[in-house]
Amino acid sequence: MAANARTAGQRPLGRLLRLICGPMLADDAYGWLEEHGGLTRANGDRFRQMVTSCGNTEDLAKMYAAWRRRAPNTDAMKKDRELEPEPNTH
Repeated sequence: MAANARTAGQRPLGRLLRLICGPMLADDAYGWLEEHGGLTRANGDRFRQMVTSCGNTEDLAKMYAAWRRRAPNTDAMKKDRELEPEPNTH
């Protein structure tokens, strides 16, 4: 009974993390594509070779970080949602 109560309490947090982390990773990956010339064959091949073709053979965070050459961050998500202040041009 206690294990079920503990698991049930974790479900909303897991859902929240998926709601936040999924878009954050998508925006971060899109940022990489923008930095490297967009949706090109070479960029798609690199992503496929380093992430999607590996399946669950490695830790997904490590595969993503190796592809992105850094850990994911929220910079692109904040930019996409216009949460970053405009740079001061004065």
